[in-house]
Amino acid sequence: NSSNSKLQSSGINAEYGQVINQFPNIDMLSPAFIALIVTMILNHVTAYYFFRERFLSFSQIIAYFTILVWLVPIQLILGLVAGENILPTSTNSRGSNLL
Repeated sequence: NSSNSKLQSSGINAEYGQVINQFPNIDMLSPAFIALIVTMILNHVTAYYFFRERFLSFSQIIAYFTILVWLVPIQLILGLVAGENILPTSTNSRGSNLL
């Protein structure tokens, strides 16, 4: 159903917004993060059933999952994994200004 899909997409985007507002101090036990995980699982299940009922090429299916299902979560995880030592700073270890 198209209206359910639009409602689900709006819901997962709202959950992304709540979690990204907390970035990089995301509490993995917060209600917003848990709701995000639940809506991500629901989004994957819905997409699975959608593609199970329709015959589309593998490239169309992988493009859908990559762009519409996985892009934001992967970027969020990569942002959390990248430690402060990897990110550029305005000073080096001796305290001199790099900029």
